[in-house]
Amino acid sequence: MKSRPRTTRNLRAIASLLLALLLLPVPVLSQQRGRGAKTPSAQSKNPERARRALAMTLLVETADKARTFDELFYRARIQALAADALWPHDATQARAIFRRAWEAAAASDKADREEAAREAGALPGATPKTTEARDEVLKMATRRDPRLAELFLRDLARDRDEEAASRNERPRTAWRELSASGARRLALADEMLAAGEVQRAV
Repeated sequence: MKSRPRTTRNLRAIASLLLALLLLPVPVLSQQRGRGAKTPSAQSKNPERARRALAMTLLVETADKARTFDELFYRARIQALAADALWPHDATQARAIFRRAWEAAAASDKADREEAAREAGALPGATPKTTEARDEVLKMATRRDPRLAELFLRDLARDRDEEAASRNERPRTAWRELSASGARRLALADEMLAAGEVQRAV
């Protein structure tokens, strides 16, 4: 895997992301109250609400800062991580961040592919397909929104078909042969099964 430079700006964004994750309330803790536990007062609720609001603000700001990164891979990864953490609290905004992360991931994979072609001294069409950044975003999006992940899969399949067409190759859609999106979908399901997420795998 390609070595990724970590600039100071990248590290600051990662630190902000970690801080936001620490500030977010943990639902499990509230579920562990015994039956005899008293309902928290308004005074105890306000700090938790303020902490959640601060964490959500930090996540959105971190995602926005990541859009300025020169390193496209980190631009995609940080935005995807922020969207994943934000999802339980604001799915609409998280979905928009996931879309921006996907765009950055597509640009990252394209840049890696072109760099590999230059280093190999080969034509771009002769280099291996690169999907590292998109794979990361796709895995996180699949956990949160299968419909959005399906759109990303179609985009990935279209990109692969265009590459095949540029090399005058026949798309892999023969009878009893998985399409590119079908193969990736199956791989994602397998990864989720291995992680014990049966319902999401289905």
